[in-house]
Amino acid sequence: MERIVFMIVPTKVLAEQQAEAGRKYGPRATAINEDSVREAATREERDLFAELAGGDGISVGIRSPQMLQGPRMGKLLNEPKPKCLVRWMLVDEAHVLDKESGTFRKPYRGILHMQPRLPSGTVWAAVTGTATISAPLASPQGSAFVLGNT
Repeated sequence: MERIVFMIVPTKVLAEQQAEAGRKYGPRATAINEDSVREAATREERDLFAELAGGDGISVGIRSPQMLQGPRMGKLLNEPKPKCLVRWMLVDEAHVLDKESGTFRKPYRGILHMQPRLPSGTVWAAVTGTATISAPLASPQGSAFVLGNT
């Protein structure tokens, strides 16, 4: 049975590393960024967005928050079949959602607008190695994240 995982990371390099690591353990993991989409289309005549929504098993699309908010993603989520396959929204480096964060804060806050666009049963998870018990993150207002579930 097909299922889609969206994984959000701050950089292309991290997306490539996560995709490589993911493929070692079984799921179809693909880094989806401007370069990978263009290269797949021009060199291999492949559509990474169509591949994400097709095939058997679990497909993991690893991308930046900017790619998540792009027109291709909007088109994918406007189609009923791919949209209903989205089961997980994973956010890596979630500390950048915090109000004290810098460069990545604004793009990451755009992730919050995805909640109403995804199926209600989508499981959201955010991870960070930066927050500690003595310095926890504040849950962004209006987010799908509930703090304290570890």
